[in-house]
Amino acid sequence: MILWIFGDSFSTDYRVDLNESWPSIIGKQLDCKVKNFAHCAVDNFFIYSQYLEQKSNIKDSDIVIIQWSNPSRKMFIYNKDNKKHKLEYLAVTRNSRTYFRCLPNTDQDKWGLINLQTNTSGIEFFDTWYEDYYNSYESSVNLQAYQDATKKENITHLYFDKIFNYIKNHKLYISEDNLHPDVSGHAKLAEIIMEKLKWTIK
Repeated sequence: MILWIFGDSFSTDYRVDLNESWPSIIGKQLDCKVKNFAHCAVDNFFIYSQYLEQKSNIKDSDIVIIQWSNPSRKMFIYNKDNKKHKLEYLAVTRNSRTYFRCLPNTDQDKWGLINLQTNTSGIEFFDTWYEDYYNSYESSVNLQAYQDATKKENITHLYFDKIFNYIKNHKLYISEDNLHPDVSGHAKLAEIIMEKLKWTIK
């Protein structure tokens, strides 16, 4: 049995030791190999694409956890010929393609939740896209489509807002300026997620 993880930074070992992250804790408890494809800063299309690339390798006896990101988060494919594209933003490279998005405006949004949805960043490329093309309904519909396309008995879904609210409300974050779970937060998340997995483990 293999434990497959797909998601954003909440599902990685961001600022904690690998063995202290919830995917590793759960892997030890289940005594199985962990294949973690989560990446920091990614959007839901990236997460869904990662799952599709690995789908043929996943067996029915495996356990899959897909942790969906904030629906308002949007990544773009880097084009080196576009002068408005700069890799000083958050970037992830996969299959020789680089995807990037803007950093949140920390003065207006220290938790990184807005992601330019309501506040401008001062960066023309991102602000133009969110003003002219962004639609919250479309983002929520896209997420629902990804969820519907990944419904299987061995797949458990987790959600950005629920993780964020739990970590924030219980003060299990790294610092006041960093929403990511600390060591205690990862341990508690592992406990909660294991309860959810009991319904999928045969």
